[in-house]
Amino acid sequence: MNLGTLPYCEGSRRVKAQLYAAGLLPEVARLWRWAPNGALALLDQGLISGSNFVLGVSLARRAGPDAYGAYVVMFAAFLLIANLHQALLLEPTNVLAFSLFPERSDRYLRAVLSMHAIFTAAFWVPASLVWILATRAQVRYLLVNALAGLLIATPCVLLFWLARCFSYLDFAPGRAARGSFLYTAVMFAGLLVSFGYRSVTPLSVFICTALAAVCASSFLLAPYRRKRPANRPEPDLREVWRRHWRFGRWGLSTVCLSWAQTNSISFVSGSLLGLTATGGLNALIGLLLPMFQVLSAVTRVVLPPIARMNAKGGVQSTRRPVLRVAATLILLTTAYWLALLFGHNLLLHWTYGQRFVIYAHLAPVIGLHLVACAVITACDIGFNSIQSPKSAFRIKLLMVALMLPVTTAMMLRFGLLGAVIGVPGLSAATAVFMGLKLRRVWQEKRLVAVEGVTANV
Repeated sequence: MNLGTLPYCEGSRRVKAQLYAAGLLPEVARLWRWAPNGALALLDQGLISGSNFVLGVSLARRAGPDAYGAYVVMFAAFLLIANLHQALLLEPTNVLAFSLFPERSDRYLRAVLSMHAIFTAAFWVPASLVWILATRAQVRYLLVNALAGLLIATPCVLLFWLARCFSYLDFAPGRAARGSFLYTAVMFAGLLVSFGYRSVTPLSVFICTALAAVCASSFLLAPYRRKRPANRPEPDLREVWRRHWRFGRWGLSTVCLSWAQTNSISFVSGSLLGLTATGGLNALIGLLLPMFQVLSAVTRVVLPPIARMNAKGGVQSTRRPVLRVAATLILLTTAYWLALLFGHNLLLHWTYGQRFVIYAHLAPVIGLHLVACAVITACDIGFNSIQSPKSAFRIKLLMVALMLPVTTAMMLRFGLLGAVIGVPGLSAATAVFMGLKLRRVWQEKRLVAVEGVTANV
C-alpha cells in the first residue's frame, strides 16, 4: 500500500509532510510493504510454536515434572541437530539461492532433499545405536521413551522446515502459513487421541509431531513435483554441497552458540540438579518461546530481500535495513520483557499449573536473554546477508567456550539461580561484541568501496 492512498485530509497531509521532512516517509512506506509478509510469517511461526508449546504444556500437566524434564532433555538434543541442519542446509539455501540457482528450479529442491537424506542418515545411525545401548543399560524409562520419540520425529520435522524454507524463497509466506495450519490441525488430532487413550508420554508427543510434519511437508512440496526447465546450466549435487559447506561451516559457530545459550543447560542441570529442576528451568524458558518465534519469523522474512539488496547494491545497501530490523526487534523484546516483569506469576501459573509457580520469581531475570537475542539476531542477519558469517566466528567460539564452564560453576555455587543469571549475562556480552564487529565490517567494506571508486577515477 502506498502512503499516498491514505484518505485525503489536512491531518494526513500534515503527517506525511512531517515524515517527509524527517526523512522517514520512505522508511514507513517500506515497512508498510513488508507488513503483510511479516504478518503471514508471524502467523506461520506462531502456529508451529503454539502447537509445540501446547504439546509441552500438556505433557507437563498430565505427566508431571519428571516426564517433562525427560522430554526437555531430548528436545534440547533435537534443537542441536536441527541447528546443525539449519547451518548446513537452510541458511545457505536462503542466501545462495539468488546466486547459485536464481530460478529456484525443482532441480535445486531435489539437490537439497538429497542432502537432507544424507544428513538424516548421518544422525539416525548413531542415535539408534545410543537408543539400543540405553535400553540394554537400563537407563531411566522416561529418557529411553523420549529418545525413541526423538528418533521418529527428527527427520520428519527437519523435512517440514526445509519445505517451509522453499515457500519463503518463492516469497510465498501464505503457503507456508497454510502448511503450518495443517501441521497444527494434525498435531491437535494426535494429541486428542493420546488423551483418549490416556497415554501422554514423551514418545506420544514426538509421534504427534512427526505425523503432523509429514502431512504438512507433503502439502508444501506438492507444487514442486512438476519440473521447471532451466534457462542455463546449473551446478550438480557435488557443487551445491560444496557451496553450502563453504557458507554453512561458519554458521556452525552460531549453532553452538544458540544451543549453548539455553539448551545445553538442560543437560547440565539434568545431571547436577535433577529432572525436576530441569523441568522448572525449561518452564521459564518456555515463557520466552513466543518471542523466539518472532525472531525466527523476522529472520525468515527479511534475510532473503536483504541478501538480494547485497547482490544488487553491495554491502552498504544492507546497513540501513539491518539497523531498522535491530531497532524493531529491541522494541518488541523489551515490551515482552516488561510483560514478564509485571505478569510472570500469572503467566507461569496459567501455563504450567501450580507446581511450577515456585520458579516464577526467576522469569524477569531470564527474560533479559530476549533483548540480547534481538541484537544477536540482527547481527546474524547482517553478517549472513553479505555472505560473511565467518566475521563473527571468533566471538561466538569464545562465548561457546565460556558458556558451559561458567554456567556449570554458577549452578554448583547458586543452584538453579546460577543458570538463570548466567544465560542472559553471557548473551548480553555476545550481543555487544557482535554489534561492534558488524560495525567494523561495514566500515571496512565502505573504505574498500571508496578506494575502488577512487582507483577507477
